[in-house]
Amino acid sequence: MFKRGFPALMLLVVMMLASCASVPSEPAAIIPVAKDNLTFIHFFSDECPNCMVMIPIVDKLAARYSQQMTFETLNVDTDGKDLFNSLGLHGQPIFVIMKTDGTVVYKGFGRVPTLALDGAIRKAIGL
Repeated sequence: MFKRGFPALMLLVVMMLASCASVPSEPAAIIPVAKDNLTFIHFFSDECPNCMVMIPIVDKLAARYSQQMTFETLNVDTDGKDLFNSLGLHGQPIFVIMKTDGTVVYKGFGRVPTLALDGAIRKAIGL
């Protein structure tokens, strides 16, 4: 049974990885991307302890990089629910960096170390 199901499982994994590489074109209209900057979107929930830990970290990064990037913080329970669902995201916190055309250049999940988020931002803005 395992041998027969393995190719189908591998195909499913490849399809899932491919879907993470790009954002569908449909949600682009509701993605709050800046017209002249990269956009950093922090999806969080009030019920999530890891989200509460990450909020001050994101705030510090936003203060540091606000000239090079637009920062959006969206609560998945209220204002960010539709976008969160349309992107097929699960769990919180999630961090997404998007180009002006809606292309995702970074996705992070959970308690991402400050240095990792800082490095993703620096890479995205070309530093």
